[in-house]
Amino acid sequence: MSDGRDDQVLLISCLGEQTGGGLFAYDGKTLEQLDNLSTTGLALADGRLGRLLWSSGEAGSVGELLIYDVTGVESYLRIDSLREPHDLAWDGREFLAVSTLSNSVLWLSASGEITRT
Repeated sequence: MSDGRDDQVLLISCLGEQTGGGLFAYDGKTLEQLDNLSTTGLALADGRLGRLLWSSGEAGSVGELLIYDVTGVESYLRIDSLREPHDLAWDGREFLAVSTLSNSVLWLSASGEITRT
């Protein structure tokens, strides 16, 4: 760690049809699997963490967004128009989620409403 801090942790998201993928934490010494929910993107948003999940299905994956605060899961949002989610970002106001099946980017409000495509 370049600034000498020992409290930094790298979060790693993984997708895995066979393994489940999941969320991992790396503190510079140890890699720890936190869970096995297939995850396709993470984004920090005003002190919260957005996490995009992958759920398999015949018609492709439907996007699921978990939003965490300091005590745990604050909200769960299913976004049916978000098909085969690939990544997540925060623009300062809304989440941006990549929908690979529809070849588009969706802007999502904190309540899960699509405000722009």
